[in-house]
Amino acid sequence: FITGITGGGKSALVMEILTQSECYFDSTIVLDNGSSYACLNRAFDKNSKVFTISEHGDEVLNCLSTNGQALASLHQENATKILELMAAKFVESGVYGDSFIFDRLKAFYEFWPTRHTENTDTSESWRTFYKDLPEDEQPTLSDFQKWLEQDAEKPSRYSDDTASLALILSRWCKANGGYSLLDGVGTISFTGNKMIYVELSKLSSASKELKAIAAHVISNLIVT
Repeated sequence: FITGITGGGKSALVMEILTQSECYFDSTIVLDNGSSYACLNRAFDKNSKVFTISEHGDEVLNCLSTNGQALASLHQENATKILELMAAKFVESGVYGDSFIFDRLKAFYEFWPTRHTENTDTSESWRTFYKDLPEDEQPTLSDFQKWLEQDAEKPSRYSDDTASLALILSRWCKANGGYSLLDGVGTISFTGNKMIYVELSKLSSASKELKAIAAHVISNLIVT
């Protein structure tokens, strides 16, 4: 923990620590509030980006993307948690069962490969479809929301709940004025970077829901 007066050299000391320790670690995580180390980030990796958490920024964190990996249970669990945070009030009210969003998301992930191939195999092999899948072909929040709307039209005991979830998530979709940060082709990946740089300066004015999502992303997708 480093303290000191303004201009006392705190940032310079941290930059020196990061520079000297860089060779000992595969990657370094920086959570910043003011882009103090953006230049150092580019020096470590010219292809690395600053991930600015804001309601309407240029970066997109596609929580449904597998980042070119086979779909793993942990990824689905993290994506489910973010969706639950988007629909927090309804989840807390008990409108849905504990596994409702998880089960709907799993059905969607099973459906997505059928858009790209005639193979409708329902075995676990569909999970490998996502391996090496380009980012612009990965499913997005809008894709999931539209699928929910279509699935809700099919007669079943889940139709009403599915329609409700689709309506809730629609306000998070970019086309409906939602946060561009969470919907669209992903531009941010936390894999393969020498430095993972997260800028928090614009988070203070964000909604309570987005702050909760940001906390989950930092704690579970970056730090772990």
